[in-house]
Amino acid sequence: MHLIRRFMLCMIAIQHWFAAPWLVVIGRLTNRNRFYWLFLDFLLIPNALICLPLALFGDGGRKLKAEFTGLSHSRFVCRHCPSSRRQLRDVHGQGGCSWNANWNNENFQIPSSFGISNWFSQYLKKKTNLEPYKKSLPLAHINLENNPPFTRLKLYFSASIQVLLIFLMLNVNSLVYVFHTMNDAQIEWQPRGGTVQHESRTFPQGLTYVNETLFHSVHVSDQRSVLHVYDLNFTEIQSLPFPSDLTHVSGLTHDGEFLWAVDFGSRTISKFICEQENSSLECGRVLVLDSGLKTPSAITVVNVFGARHLAVSEFLHSGEISFVPLDDAHALTNNSRNFIHHAVATIPGGYFSQGLTACGTLLFESVNRAGVDSIIAYELSAWEDPLKDYDERVTKFNAPSSMVEDLATDCQRLWTSDEGDFAFFETNLSQLDVETNL
Repeated sequence: MHLIRRFMLCMIAIQHWFAAPWLVVIGRLTNRNRFYWLFLDFLLIPNALICLPLALFGDGGRKLKAEFTGLSHSRFVCRHCPSSRRQLRDVHGQGGCSWNANWNNENFQIPSSFGISNWFSQYLKKKTNLEPYKKSLPLAHINLENNPPFTRLKLYFSASIQVLLIFLMLNVNSLVYVFHTMNDAQIEWQPRGGTVQHESRTFPQGLTYVNETLFHSVHVSDQRSVLHVYDLNFTEIQSLPFPSDLTHVSGLTHDGEFLWAVDFGSRTISKFICEQENSSLECGRVLVLDSGLKTPSAITVVNVFGARHLAVSEFLHSGEISFVPLDDAHALTNNSRNFIHHAVATIPGGYFSQGLTACGTLLFESVNRAGVDSIIAYELSAWEDPLKDYDERVTKFNAPSSMVEDLATDCQRLWTSDEGDFAFFETNLSQLDVETNL
């Protein structure tokens, strides 16, 4: 019996540990009204179901059931019960709940509740009838300090652990990937100067190569995004703002005619036409479409299945890279279904995807990982049927630092930026044992 009691106490403590942060939040949202009371009752349903079989084991089982019921209240729900609700259970006029007083004094052989009619009365704001319980409920000292609610520190700790557990459950595959294998190759990166700082919280994001220039997006505190144009010596030529709804442009690519932008904040993909007017660049948006992804990250143009496709990666959730025929993408309108609906194939990419770029059929993806980030190269030339799975990675090599962002290439050099160092980096693809023929 002693072991059973310890098991019950452990189970109730775990319940309380998980429920306490939610009770605080719901209590504040509802001002601890009758909806909050109902939530307290709802939390005891699992305990009540567990107790049901105990009644089949004679007097010992019934005593154990009564003890478990009392402990479930006194060690859990009673700690969060508002005084207005406790007073409805005041049998002897002591200013508190008579059931809680008995349970705190280890008197569990009492009626487990104040009856179904009184339960309805409390929610209908009617007076409860406690006269029948004056004999069955002994007069006991009321001291709620025996079971105080969680301290603020414990609440914060409990909430943090629960958020972490939810994150782990939703992204278990990504965690397996993060700690999976080392890089196949180590290459040298050259720093090419710092990224622009509009304000104290300006973060480098998208990057793409366009006619001997580099287009680079930054976001300012997730409030707005700006496009910067650099020459290949990283001298800034021009900057211009993105539309106000694009607050976190995380990926860029240029298909030779249009500029495509993935916005992580609004989960959209936009198409721009950029033209030189009076020695300055002007970009006008001609399409904005829901990406269909929960965490869209990067975009690039790559040759696969004998045609040019837009490849779009997802930061979390699916962890996939999806391929949409470029001709189909150009046919989309603002009224079309979400972008990813038009994908003809997907491959498993690297979780925590940050960037994409391509040279012909060779696709590069930058990913965040524990320690030094990685860049994965996928050779897509042998992937001829979108209905068949792709599982051929050419190589995986180190990124320049620990917070790599989007990628760009001219098929000879590879560029990226780093959100931790606020800097651009460049490397020569000749260091890799891969073919970069268009």
